[in-house]
Amino acid sequence: MLRLIAFLLEFLRFIFILMILIYVLGTAEIYMLNQTIGWNRDLSWCFAVSNLIVGFVLYRNYFQFKGWFKSPNNKRLNHKTIYILLVFSLAFLMAPVIFK
Repeated sequence: MLRLIAFLLEFLRFIFILMILIYVLGTAEIYMLNQTIGWNRDLSWCFAVSNLIVGFVLYRNYFQFKGWFKSPNNKRLNHKTIYILLVFSLAFLMAPVIFK
């Protein structure tokens, strides 16, 4: 029962961290693009996908080990996976600028 409660608390913590990260990064991205160039709001979902990928990488490599739920299965992402995910994130981040 205690393990279930720890898991639920950790899940809520993950959602809270993700919401804050998406809000902060999304606001900064939209502000920078509005100041520099006009951009296509139809492709703004690309920012959300990019921020979700960054949030996933940050959680799996850092925040996962600072929470309440401890498990021997908690492992960091390997470097190849991190690079692939960050390249996809960068591609989604640049898509609204390229296809404006």
